[in-house]
Amino acid sequence: MPSDMSVPIPSTLPWTNPASFRVWRYGIGHSRLLLTSRSGLDSIAHIDLLFEDVQFIQLHRDYRGIRVAEDPAALTEVAIRNPLGIAYLAVAISDATRTGLVICSRVTITSQHRRSGQGPDDFEAEVLVQQRTGRPA
Repeated sequence: MPSDMSVPIPSTLPWTNPASFRVWRYGIGHSRLLLTSRSGLDSIAHIDLLFEDVQFIQLHRDYRGIRVAEDPAALTEVAIRNPLGIAYLAVAISDATRTGLVICSRVTITSQHRRSGQGPDDFEAEVLVQQRTGRPA
């Protein structure tokens, strides 16, 4: 991933991909949720969806083919504690038959590639999409 912060992010939401994705990890300490197309520890290449400052999660365990899109109307339907007036993103995650929802401050979608000789968690990432907020509402 380039270190130059002036490099534009290639795309924004909505984003679709035909791969199967599943919930991989949620870390309560940093409120980070990871969905991945990674099939297992021996994966050479996959796509990760990382949600940060997660306030609300309503997901299915997996999605076959995925669409990720903002859903601003969901913010009025879900009550979250927000004493600082932070502007959050409501992100709908869906496949052909099911829809889920994540309310967060940032979503980053990356393409992950492991070079030969690297360990199972040593990947180089390329940012495909980044959508964020955090400004006062």
